[in-house]
Amino acid sequence: MVPWSLRLAADGGGIDVLSQRFVRAAVTLDDVLARGVGQRAVVTTSTGEVRGVLRAVDRHALAIDVDGALVVVRRDDQAQAVRIDGAAVGATTATAFATVKAQAPGRHTLTASYLVDDLRGRRRTPRSSTTTAASSSAPRR
Repeated sequence: MVPWSLRLAADGGGIDVLSQRFVRAAVTLDDVLARGVGQRAVVTTSTGEVRGVLRAVDRHALAIDVDGALVVVRRDDQAQAVRIDGAAVGATTATAFATVKAQAPGRHTLTASYLVDDLRGRRRTPRSSTTTAASSSAPRR
């Protein structure tokens, strides 16, 4: 899928697309760690465990919020293991997210259109996918 080509449309109206984003597949360790930002994490070091919320990641270090204090753990020799809570952290497939607002409760249909590259990197014919979901008048949290 070519990320910039993603378009969402409501079949028959009744739905406003408020936002959409595309998250590439996590294929490297850096990708997996970056998806864990904002999640609870436990980093095992030679001196014990650091528990808190993962705030930032780069090639050299992890930043963990431990009860309001930022602790930086070097990835080269300090971090021996990292455990991150969160279902989306290890996702190996690309995912599209959308926030929509239904004008009325009931069933609504969305169509997603996008371009696809073939294995040689050439653009192919646009594709589309349609999904139907029920909405309620109560906001989701």
